[in-house]
Amino acid sequence: MRRLPLMAVPVLGLAMLATPVAAASTTLQPVADSYVQADQPSVNFGTATGIRVDGSPVTNGYLRFDVAGLTAAPSKATVRVWVNATGSSTAVTLSAVTDNTWTETGINYNNAPAIGASLGSNAVTVGTWLSYDVTSRITANGSYSFALTTASSSSRTFDSREGTNKPQLVLEDAGTPPPPPPPAGPADTYVQADQPSTNFGTSTTLRVDGSPVTNAYLRFNVTGLTAPPAKATLRVFSQTSGSTPVLLSAVADTTWSETGVTYNNAPPIGAQLGSSGALTAGTWVSYDVTSKVTANGLYSFALTTASTSSRTFDSREGTNKPEIVFEAAPPPPPPGSPVVVAAGDAACAPDDPNFNGGNGTATACRMKAVSDIALGIAPTAVFMLGDEQYNSGSLANFNASYDPSWGRLKTITRPVIGNHEYGTSGASGYFTYFGNAATPLQPGCTKNCNGWYSFNIGEWHVVVLNSECTRISGGTGCAVGSPQQQWLAADLAANPKLCTAAMFHRPRWSSNSFAFPDTAPLIDTMYAAGVDLLLTGHSHSYERFAPQNPSGALDNANGIQEIIVGTAGSFFTGFGTIEPNSQAHKSNIFGVMKLTMRPTGYDWAFVADPTTPFTDSGSRTCH
Repeated sequence: MRRLPLMAVPVLGLAMLATPVAAASTTLQPVADSYVQADQPSVNFGTATGIRVDGSPVTNGYLRFDVAGLTAAPSKATVRVWVNATGSSTAVTLSAVTDNTWTETGINYNNAPAIGASLGSNAVTVGTWLSYDVTSRITANGSYSFALTTASSSSRTFDSREGTNKPQLVLEDAGTPPPPPPPAGPADTYVQADQPSTNFGTSTTLRVDGSPVTNAYLRFNVTGLTAPPAKATLRVFSQTSGSTPVLLSAVADTTWSETGVTYNNAPPIGAQLGSSGALTAGTWVSYDVTSKVTANGLYSFALTTASTSSRTFDSREGTNKPEIVFEAAPPPPPPGSPVVVAAGDAACAPDDPNFNGGNGTATACRMKAVSDIALGIAPTAVFMLGDEQYNSGSLANFNASYDPSWGRLKTITRPVIGNHEYGTSGASGYFTYFGNAATPLQPGCTKNCNGWYSFNIGEWHVVVLNSECTRISGGTGCAVGSPQQQWLAADLAANPKLCTAAMFHRPRWSSNSFAFPDTAPLIDTMYAAGVDLLLTGHSHSYERFAPQNPSGALDNANGIQEIIVGTAGSFFTGFGTIEPNSQAHKSNIFGVMKLTMRPTGYDWAFVADPTTPFTDSGSRTCH
């Protein structure tokens, strides 16, 4: 393992400096913001914590700022919005709106003011500020309205003024630029709410507290990597004990100064990356930052806690300096070996008590954090194993919850239908949201569709089945002779690959009440055709079985290995009596299965959310 202490890294050269800002600036927040949506033309979204922008259905964001106190036109004016979620990087355009009479709680698609000339267009990256130069528009005191639009059919979400990182209008006065700031290199400090203008950058410790709010900041300059590390671990040395955890979060802004940052000017804190658990004085606390630290560059982090008792860590001026430990990356998979992510049981409903603006809690609604893990893996495909959207799979909930999280991977997702999708008549929300990706054998079908199909990936053939047997084919959708069973037999016969996988939602075997014998005829058909791997969800836990025959007996030579991965973010379920061939099982866990599909076999590795640490990995050769 290679250790990168926070102090032992080179400082960036002056060529890396940010452009100097003007001598003085004023930051305004909007007096009103909202969005309007074409498929809900009379609905107002003025109290939402996010501003959504989409090209299909057309969804436009509106902002209004009141400018006062100017004695001259600003030298520069910039509108900034914080990117909370995005389906792709396709640009978002900011345009002028001349009508300033609209109200935040009254505007809807039907009465929205006309959108005027474009002021700029920028690509979108999650967890960053998106900036637009509006100097030509802000020339005097008054009200100014703007609209955010996109041609993309993937939704973007920005924090609204009811959210965490509120939109801004930054006005810079004319004047002589200040001296250049120091280079952005390794740094750490903390900021304290009851001393909001005090800097603690030279302290030998990092303090973290919930009352008064005290947050620590760390920045590392990573150099020397030639490939993404197999694992990156951030470690801080604790001087104090306590049962309430300290959380590590990402910080997108890496330009803050160790001797200049205070509570008043501290950068926004982003997505949570890990939790310490209970602390013990005199020990190292470790956080997995593999998904964040993927290449050379600057990386900022924040330590926070809800505890009202202070926690103290050594700073880089202390004895045991913060560090990042890298583990060497494994060799790349052989050519023709796609890496996919598999998981099911994903997104909570927006009215779930644990929804928390889409960020969830420690024990539920973790769809955003788990989908962040999937994004970090950069898979060829996502195998989504059913119950994508709770509780009834409505299209509105898909758009509000699944889309800002797992929907960021929608274009590479191979979906499986689950039982909760049928909470909406004919599973129309599921079939409409995924479109032909869920119904390639029935293009254009949006309700009461079959839900089964197949595809090839690498050297593998994969069948996707509908385990909601009573919902299809007159209630006999999995029986011998049913349309699904006959299609399955014909499809497998027509695609005699060495390696074959199957996916459906309800597990055939499970160490709890979720085992579902109705799929037995499908298992018989798969076993006869030599299927190697079965991926399922439904049980909100992780369980891996040894290869079995249709009777559930161990069969290492020809059996089907079932792996249950119901851990995509929704909530936990537990186990009962452990079945004889269950080789690995873990409840109370979130994460994804990383599956490398080699031409002659497969490698699996469970990648856990840092808040629920667990590992399981291995390899198997196809029949």
